[in-house]
Amino acid sequence: MKPSLHGQEIASAELPLAVISAALSKAEMLAALAGRLQAARLPQSVVVDLRQWQSDPMLCCARIQATLGPVALAVRSSRHGEDAPGGGNAGRYCSVIGVPASGMSTAIAAVFASYERPVAHDQVLLQPCIAPVSLALVAANRAPGDGAPYDAISRARGPSSSAITDGTVAAETLYVAHDSSAPVNALTARVLRLLREIEGLIGERPFELELALSGRTLWLLQLRLLTPLQAFSRQRVHRIRARAEAVRVRLRRQRDGQPPLLGLMPDWNPAELLGEHPRPLALDVFNRLIAHGTWWQARVALGYRRPRQDDLIVAVAGRPYVDVQASFESLLPSSLDASTAARVSARWANALRQQPALHDRVETSIALTCAEFDAVERLRVHAVAPADRKRMCAALGPLTQVMLDPQRIAARCAQLEGLARQQWASPITPVAAGQALCRLRLEVALPFAQAARIDFVLAALLQSAARVGAMEMHQLAALRGSARSSAGELIDALTAGDHAAMRERQQTLRPGTFEIAIPALSDWSATIARSTPARMAALPVVLTDAQRSALNRLLRAQSFHLDADSLTALVPVAARAREVGKLALSRGISSVLTGLIAWGARHGLDREMLGWLDLGSLIRSADKSSQESILRAQRAALRHAEDASLRMPALLCADESLSVVRCAENCPSFIGNAPASGAVHRVTRHCTPQSLPPGAVVAIESADPGFDWIFTRAPAALITAFGGPHSHMALRCGELGIAAALGLGLSRFRRFSQASFARIDPLRGALDLAEPMP
Repeated sequence: MKPSLHGQEIASAELPLAVISAALSKAEMLAALAGRLQAARLPQSVVVDLRQWQSDPMLCCARIQATLGPVALAVRSSRHGEDAPGGGNAGRYCSVIGVPASGMSTAIAAVFASYERPVAHDQVLLQPCIAPVSLALVAANRAPGDGAPYDAISRARGPSSSAITDGTVAAETLYVAHDSSAPVNALTARVLRLLREIEGLIGERPFELELALSGRTLWLLQLRLLTPLQAFSRQRVHRIRARAEAVRVRLRRQRDGQPPLLGLMPDWNPAELLGEHPRPLALDVFNRLIAHGTWWQARVALGYRRPRQDDLIVAVAGRPYVDVQASFESLLPSSLDASTAARVSARWANALRQQPALHDRVETSIALTCAEFDAVERLRVHAVAPADRKRMCAALGPLTQVMLDPQRIAARCAQLEGLARQQWASPITPVAAGQALCRLRLEVALPFAQAARIDFVLAALLQSAARVGAMEMHQLAALRGSARSSAGELIDALTAGDHAAMRERQQTLRPGTFEIAIPALSDWSATIARSTPARMAALPVVLTDAQRSALNRLLRAQSFHLDADSLTALVPVAARAREVGKLALSRGISSVLTGLIAWGARHGLDREMLGWLDLGSLIRSADKSSQESILRAQRAALRHAEDASLRMPALLCADESLSVVRCAENCPSFIGNAPASGAVHRVTRHCTPQSLPPGAVVAIESADPGFDWIFTRAPAALITAFGGPHSHMALRCGELGIAAALGLGLSRFRRFSQASFARIDPLRGALDLAEPMP
C-alpha cells in the first residue's frame, strides 16, 4: 500500500514540485517530500483509504504489520483538504498515538468515524511511533497569527511527539527574524535549514511542520500548509525593530550603562489589565492613574522604599513593560540601608533572568515583601548573603506589623466602601477628563493601591504559614473567598431577581476597563440573563487547636501583636477592601470614558477614533478641527499595526537581540479543587453575555473586573494567557469554586483557544485537549 495521489499509487520521486504546493492529504504531502530532504528524516508510513478498509480490514491490518513490524503505531487522520489553507479542519479529526498491534483495527475505525461523512478516497496514515522522543517541535516559516517575517520554533521536552500540538505541555517558542544574523544553537540552525529546504521545494508559502527529536535524528511527522496572510516588508519590520531597540539603548544610558530588565507582568499586571498591546488612550489612562507615581507613593506611605524612577511602565513598540528594577526597589523596606537594598534587588533581578517563566509571579516566587515565616529560607534560595538576610528580616518585621493593624485595615475598607457607592459625574471636555483622572488618582487609586498591598501581604504571610505546616492552603483560599466581591454580588442579584442591584453592578462593569471602544454593560441593549445557580456558600474556616498553637508560636517569634484568630479575621476584611477599591476605580474610569465618548460625538470622533488618541492629544486638539484629530488617530493606528508585527518576549532581558526572541515556557497557576471540562469558547473584549453559552470552558487572553459578567454564565472553567496566582481572575475563580489554568502564555493559549473541548485538573496541574467522554 504505497502513498497514493487521488487514488493512484505513485512513487514519491514522481511527484512534480508544482503538485507539492497543492492541498494534498497529510500522507500525500509527506510522500511528496520523501527523498528530497537533508535536514530531517521521514518515518516509514502506510496509507489506508476508506475503499480498502471497507473491502477487507483484516487484510489491511496484516499488510500494515508486515510493512511496519510489531511496533507501537501513530494512527493519524489524513483526509483530503484537512490541512488545506483556509480549510479550518486542522486538529478537527481523531488521531491516536501509541497504538499496539492489537488495537490497530479499533484505532483506524475511530479515525475514519471522526470524518463524519467519509468518502472512498479518504485516508488514514499509519507510522511507527518515534521513540525515545527527547523534544517535540513545531516550526513555521511565518509567525503564527499574522504571517510576520519570522521563523517560529516551539519546543517542549518529554516523551510525547504531539506534546505541542495537543497543548498538554508548556513550550518555549523562539522567533527568528528572516533578516537575522544572530547566532543560534545547533538544533535551531538545523530546523531553520529544514524550513529553507522545504521553501526550495514549494516556494515561500506559509507552512507549519510537526517534528520530533530522537537521539540525533530529527523526524518530520507532518507538513501543514497555512492560509496566506498579509504581506510584510522585511525592511519595514527591521526599521520597527530598530525603533524598539533604541528604547533599550536610551534606558541603558539613563542608568549609567546598566542593562534594563523589563516585563509585561511583574508588577500591577499591565498585560492582564490592558492587554499585551493596548491602544494609546487606554495606556495613557492607566499611566495617569497608576504608573506615573501612584504605584510607589502608596508603598512609601506603608514603609517601603522610594524607587529611583517615578514611572513603572516603559512603552516598547507599544507594549506596556514594567521596569523590573524600579519595581524591586519599591518593594524593599525604607529602613534598609542603600547598599543592602542594591544587593538584594540585584539578586532578585538575577533570579528572574535565570527563570523568566516567573515573570507573572515575582512576589510569590522571588521578591520578599513582608516578614514571612520562612523569610530566611526564601532569601537563601536566591543567594542573598547571610548578613543581608539578617538585615532584610530585621527591616521587614516592623513594616509588616504596621500593615497588620486591624483598625487601619477596617478604616481603609470603610473608606473604599463609601467610594464604591459614590457617583462620578462624567466630564464634558478633555481638560475636565484630565482633572477628573487627577482627582480619581488621589481619592481612589492611592487608597486602593494601599489596600491591594495590605491584602497581598496578608495572603503572603498565611501562605508562608501553610508552607511551614501551621495551616492549609485551602483554608487561606476559603478565608479570601468569604469576602464579598462584585462578581459574587452580581450573581447574588441575579439569583434574587434584584434588577435594581443588577443595574447598579452593570454600571460599574466595562470589559477592558481602560478601553474606550468597549461599551459598559449598561450600554448594551440586553441585560445579563440569569444562567447560573447561586454562588457557593462560604464555609467558616476553623483552625484546629494544633494549627492555632503553631500559628501563635510563629506570630510571637516575629513579635507581632496579634494572635492566630485575629490574624485570620483580617483576611476577608483586607480582601473586601481590595475588592471595593477595584470597584470604585472601575466606576470612576467608566465615568471619565463616558464623558469623552459624549464629547467625541459632538466633535465628529467616535469611540474607535478616540481610542487612538491619548488624553494629551485630545486636550491639545479640543479647539481644532476634528479632521486633524482624525488624521492623528489614523497615523497612530498605522503605527500600532506596524508595531504589532514585532515579536516581543514577556520578559525583555538585558541586551538580548529582538531579531531572535525567546518566549519562555509558562508555568500556569491552577485554581480549584476538582476537575472540570467542557466545550471551549473564546471570549474577547467585544463579546456579550448572550454570546457565551453556559457551562463553557472560557478562554480569554486577559481579563479585568469588567469581565466579571463571565461568572454569571456558570462557566465550567477558565483559561487565560496572562494572569498569576494573585490576579483578578485567580481571586474570582477561588471565590466561586471554578477551576482555572491562568497564565499559559500566548503560544499555548492560542492552541487551547482554538480547541473544541478541554479538561482541567487543578490538583494534578493538568490541562488537556480532549474529546468529551461518551
